[in-house]
Amino acid sequence: MDAQQQRSVIAMELRRLSSSLPPSYRDRFTSELVQAIADSLLDKTVFSIIESLHDMQQMTERNLYQSRQDRTAALEAQRRDLATRNQPLFTSQYGNSYSNAAGDSSNPELARFDECTKEELRKIDMRIIMDLDQQIVQQQMTLERAGVPGFAVTNKAEDIRMQMYILDFINKIQARLQ
Repeated sequence: MDAQQQRSVIAMELRRLSSSLPPSYRDRFTSELVQAIADSLLDKTVFSIIESLHDMQQMTERNLYQSRQDRTAALEAQRRDLATRNQPLFTSQYGNSYSNAAGDSSNPELARFDECTKEELRKIDMRIIMDLDQQIVQQQMTLERAGVPGFAVTNKAEDIRMQMYILDFINKIQARLQ
């Protein structure tokens, strides 16, 4: 298949895929955008770039998830240790009716620890979100530099959603061409 035929096949597939989009996004998929995307896919470099970005994103997400899981496990171990250390003192102070104080949040030291843990996990989650947002910016910059139409650095949800549609379509086209 020559370049012109391949461009036509890609453009036709893009039109077909875009026809299922919500109207506000379908309207943004102009024939100029379709042709520009088709042209950018002819040498297959964009496919490789997207695959590499996808692999890096998966690795980053796994690392962030594992890091959070490790910290959560460490905090849970600290809480168990704290509860075990304080249980004899707590039981002698409040009687045997509180013999299950290890899980009782009426223990002031455990309650403080739980609050600090909650705040630490909130901060970890915010850092994860910031890391993922930064990765989105890097991906947008990479795809913009690679000449993929529709890509520029943005934080507008509507533009990001459009970029996600474009990426999805490119992945589907790559699978079809193989």
